[in-house]
Amino acid sequence: MDEFIKKIILRNTINAAFQRGKVYANNLSSNDKTTLKNAIKTKLKELSLLYYDGNTAQEQHIKNIEFLSQTISQNHSNKLRGDRLRIGTAQKLLNLYVKFLWCLNEINEPIHCPIDDKVLKKINVNQNWTDIDSIEDYKVIITKIRGCILDNETIAKWEWELWNRKT
Repeated sequence: MDEFIKKIILRNTINAAFQRGKVYANNLSSNDKTTLKNAIKTKLKELSLLYYDGNTAQEQHIKNIEFLSQTISQNHSNKLRGDRLRIGTAQKLLNLYVKFLWCLNEINEPIHCPIDDKVLKKINVNQNWTDIDSIEDYKVIITKIRGCILDNETIAKWEWELWNRKT
């Protein structure tokens, strides 16, 4: 894939995950924000390599979300609100990035989808995705999504259709 396109999807991924997430610590400088974003871009690129073979199972995907949250939290706690990258933001980052890669035919269909307010509303979960900070809560949400989809439907395609419905 063209490097310019990679830069665009990384930027758009971070913008979408940070848009409502209140990710930054108070009074963070522009340089610190850039440092944090660059660290996340690096981790997303590293983690995305695990998806190119098409064999990333749910258990590994969940570990990848946890790893992203823990690694960024450990290395950049002073830049993050509450000293950590919450699971809700980490899942949005990773799930959205692999969704973009899938849409560009770079990888096979992802196992999950980006969890956001539209998805949570559809499965009747009254919680903001930005507040999710437990991998167990994330697993419950995935289970609820599976309960809402048809037997022959996948989570990624279900979410794609959800966003593309005209209602």
